[in-house]
Amino acid sequence: MLKRLYFCNNDSMLLYNNKCGINIFEKVKNKNLLNNFFLNVLQLNESLYLGIGNSGNKRFSLINTKTNKVFYTGDYPKQKLSAKTDPIVNTIAYNGTIRYNKKKNRIVFISRESEMIELFDVKDSGLELIYGNYSTVPIGEQKTEEKDRGRNIGIAVSDNYIFILCQPRAKVSNTQKDKRRVNSAKDVLVFNWDGKPVIHYKLDNKVTSISVTKDSKRLYALVNNEEPQIIYYDLN
Repeated sequence: MLKRLYFCNNDSMLLYNNKCGINIFEKVKNKNLLNNFFLNVLQLNESLYLGIGNSGNKRFSLINTKTNKVFYTGDYPKQKLSAKTDPIVNTIAYNGTIRYNKKKNRIVFISRESEMIELFDVKDSGLELIYGNYSTVPIGEQKTEEKDRGRNIGIAVSDNYIFILCQPRAKVSNTQKDKRRVNSAKDVLVFNWDGKPVIHYKLDNKVTSISVTKDSKRLYALVNNEEPQIIYYDLN
């Protein structure tokens, strides 16, 4: 994996860029691992990475750059149905976002094509599920009617809470002409890191992404109008 890393100052002025590479497969004898790809990768510590993607009958890959080994973990919900679908199709269906709480050593995963939310503890032996919402799940090529399916759009985390930007089922439609509206929402669901619902915010603007301060006291959001804006909300 060879990528280019860009370094900028706080005003977004580009300072310099470097190529940086990690060969995570150098010492792995099973060369079939070279065929893997990851839709989303999150660094957990100096040598441990978590990837969403092509892991056979598992959904995640724990990549250790010290040992150059990959460990597959995380079952698919409704595993029997998922097992009938090509692994690559499942990987694409479960495209989502992962965030990490270092203090709790816990991750949150949201699917971007359903209402699915999961919390996992990170263990040496893999991921241990502690909470899951499966009101809708994106199993392979099986799709629910758009009108019956809500979806997650974005996520932000603080030390104590998880903020999920989502579209309720009744508001999701594939007939909307403006794609910016399809990928925007007003609903923000807040959970603690045990999966307990805390509060449901209704914003006064449709936003496309969110971010939150470490102390959970301010929520930032992007309004993707013809002239995009960054807005913020002070939270109780």
